[in-house]
Amino acid sequence: MLSNRLFLTLDFQRLPRFRSLSTEMKLFVLAALLTIALVNADMGSDMDNGYVEEGSAIVDNILAGNGDKDDGYRSRRQAESEEETTSEPTTEPEDATTTTTATTTTTEANKKCKAAAQCESNDDCNGGSCLGFLPGRCNCNACIGFFPCKDDTACGGLQGACNTTKKVCDCEAAYKTHGYATVLDRLTKFCNKMTCATGGCNGLKCNKGFCACNTKPAKKD
Repeated sequence: MLSNRLFLTLDFQRLPRFRSLSTEMKLFVLAALLTIALVNADMGSDMDNGYVEEGSAIVDNILAGNGDKDDGYRSRRQAESEEETTSEPTTEPEDATTTTTATTTTTEANKKCKAAAQCESNDDCNGGSCLGFLPGRCNCNACIGFFPCKDDTACGGLQGACNTTKKVCDCEAAYKTHGYATVLDRLTKFCNKMTCATGGCNGLKCNKGFCACNTKPAKKD
């Protein structure tokens, strides 16, 4: 008898809406239906139809109210989610800042004077002095006559010094080609006189000096 009243109270046309309820609301609706069925059993068969209709109306109200609550709950959750997304702080990548700082530090370190480093002028020592025997001037000792060669590199870099036919350095012929026909011309106008910075050594290597830091740069000639 009780099961029949409960079956009549729960209209199967409302099942889709019932399935969409949350677990808590389902339990609440079932409890309400069970209560209605028990009341109908106590009141007697004469009042069954009235209580069934009233129970159905109560179920309709519960379902309708819960639907409104579910819609409001979803709207609040969506609004909170949008606020969380909007309020997330934008952080700048730290890698770019770190890389820039490291590059700046490296550049500053490279500009410092390095003691005993090879140099041809004071500019190579970054604030120090380039010391040695006439650094930056043409080193005629770099070209050795009759030294085996394949190109001018083996002859100190002097342009045209390597005799590709004999495969040896011919420094005298190269000097004459560049306008220094005699030994006196070379000693007074070229060797240790011209500088690599101006391109006056015609490819010949220049004298190397060494950097001395914590000293004032010497005046240029």
